[in-house]
Amino acid sequence: MFFFSTWQRYLILGLCALGAILAAPNLVSKSMLEGLPSFLPTRQISLGLDLRGGSYILLEIDGDALVKERLEILTDDVRTRLRAEKIAYRDIKVVNKVIQFSLVEPVDRDRALNALKTLAQPIVNALADPGTNVGGTDLTIEINAEGQGRVAPTDAGVLAKKRSAIQQSIEIVRRRVDQTGVAEPSIQAQGADRILVQLPGVGDPKHIVQLIGTTAKMAFRMVNSNGDPARPPPDSEVLQMTDRTVGATASKILVYKKVEVSGENLVDAQPANDGQTGQWVVSFRFDRAGARKFADITAANVGKPFAVVLDNKVIT
Repeated sequence: MFFFSTWQRYLILGLCALGAILAAPNLVSKSMLEGLPSFLPTRQISLGLDLRGGSYILLEIDGDALVKERLEILTDDVRTRLRAEKIAYRDIKVVNKVIQFSLVEPVDRDRALNALKTLAQPIVNALADPGTNVGGTDLTIEINAEGQGRVAPTDAGVLAKKRSAIQQSIEIVRRRVDQTGVAEPSIQAQGADRILVQLPGVGDPKHIVQLIGTTAKMAFRMVNSNGDPARPPPDSEVLQMTDRTVGATASKILVYKKVEVSGENLVDAQPANDGQTGQWVVSFRFDRAGARKFADITAANVGKPFAVVLDNKVIT
């Protein structure tokens, strides 16, 4: 039998009482804790899936769609580079994930190679420090003596794109889950093309699946200031303008269908403070190909507005 002195008994009882007080918030709902005095404990313990239950969601990157979109953009880039150098070509098309074309004059082979070689970008490790070069390029560019050309993504380039898409998607999923108020969700990469999402306490994940499963696509497109939104020309379309002002009426805007710079060229975007105006702005950074495209399109359209389109809506 154990014997305790009077002060030891009071100490044990005090510790037990303190533990009960600190654990009490876990026995009631969060709404009942609102409005209590600040000196009372209100913090609840977040239980994991094993204790509280919840939802387990596994998302997968659509690799084929990623490659298809990349090839569509590259096809337009190949046309632009050859036209800029006044190199005649024909029969440009995508066959089995390879862009094929023919030069009208095979003697233009060297000029065409020089014009297209800058399309290939060094492969960086998206899982290491930003911009870490791991060797090799994301494209193979070949033109034989007969003028038959091939532009194709390398296996390492496709893998790097998937890894980059995974990292970007994790941030997008995290922001969207945070909007739902789920406490301490677990969001992490699993393998080369999957994202594991664990949501403690969420019994019906249908709304969250719909929210985080929506593809987020960003593009920079020129505004068609001369067209009529009521009767859009074939090369343009009318998009909804995101309403960012409470009580304001969202408007529509006419933009060209051609994507001048796509979100895949966007390396980073962060909130920043404009040193001249003191206002908060979005500071973004492109990769080398995106920076070149953005410089060319803005230089050629000074004074003309362009639209930043996200999820098929103009955000600015």
